[in-house]
Amino acid sequence: MKWLRGMTDLPIAIKGIQCWEDAVLCMEYGAHPWLSNHGGRQLDSAPSAVETLVSIRQHCPEVFDKCEVIVDGGITRGSDIVKALALGAKGVGLGRPFLYSAAFGGAGVSKAIRILKNEVETTMALLGITSLNQLNPSYVRIPIIKLDPVVVSR
Repeated sequence: MKWLRGMTDLPIAIKGIQCWEDAVLCMEYGAHPWLSNHGGRQLDSAPSAVETLVSIRQHCPEVFDKCEVIVDGGITRGSDIVKALALGAKGVGLGRPFLYSAAFGGAGVSKAIRILKNEVETTMALLGITSLNQLNPSYVRIPIIKLDPVVVSR
């Protein structure tokens, strides 16, 4: 990071963050965490980007004050976008919806954008908000998951 920071004054984002501890490291080094499990999504136990976002919210919410957190992966609907933004993300990555819609050319991509825009606006209306700036974590229900320790016997 020191070497890279010495080369540019541009913002630096580190993609592939999968735990809150690494998000804290990004914050400490002046980089923006890009939450993604791309490349690891085939593993059953790889956390989703939204799970990592929730973990950051629970363990080190100060990351959201000092970094622009990006969520990439698992965003398939407008309501997913709203949830990520409510939990503190500054933006989301959307690849596949546009990859698939591009098969229909510019008209397909335009339609995908209209669909997502409509879903975001509908979700906002159902929440009773008129601006994305009104979002906060209270708009997302996060179930608390408590796991009992696993006992291995032979």
